[in-house]
Amino acid sequence: GSRQFQAAPNPVSAAVLGSAVENLCRSPHHSVSLTGGEPLLQPQAVEAIAAIRSNKIKTYLETNGTLPEALTHIIGNVDIISMDFKLPSAMAGKSYWREHEAFLRIASQREVFVKIVLSGETSKAEMNQSIALIASIDREIPLILQPVTPINGVAAVTAATMLEWQELAMIQLRNVRVIPQTHKMMGQL
Repeated sequence: GSRQFQAAPNPVSAAVLGSAVENLCRSPHHSVSLTGGEPLLQPQAVEAIAAIRSNKIKTYLETNGTLPEALTHIIGNVDIISMDFKLPSAMAGKSYWREHEAFLRIASQREVFVKIVLSGETSKAEMNQSIALIASIDREIPLILQPVTPINGVAAVTAATMLEWQELAMIQLRNVRVIPQTHKMMGQL
């Protein structure tokens, strides 16, 4: 969070990453976040995760939840999984329901939550399918509903719709939260 960055050649080797993490962990941190693009697309991520775990630091995987086979290979090396559902309305009509279901079944072995970024394009059918999918695996899996920041021509979702969808989700799931995209508000990305 200090915004002090170090440049390193890409891809970063497991040894260099392990050393960097070790240096960062001299001050208190909850976990080390493995984020994207999509970390499960990078084979060297497996080595990096193992190096981080050897330091007894929690690993926090941020993923689009579309690569269940890759998750199978590293599930023992992650502690927390933040899984994004990619809705067809946000993916030019492409659906990932099967991939999301298979992924979430594997991810449920660990601490996991699902995040869905919602826009004015999100349909009630997508919401119903998302909620039902999560509930079919475990009603205790937390769901984060995140209204999109309306920039670059992306349509906003109304506050009334957000509250309606939260209420709808709470019928089947025990832990549903609405959290805005704070990184956008803070100018982080």
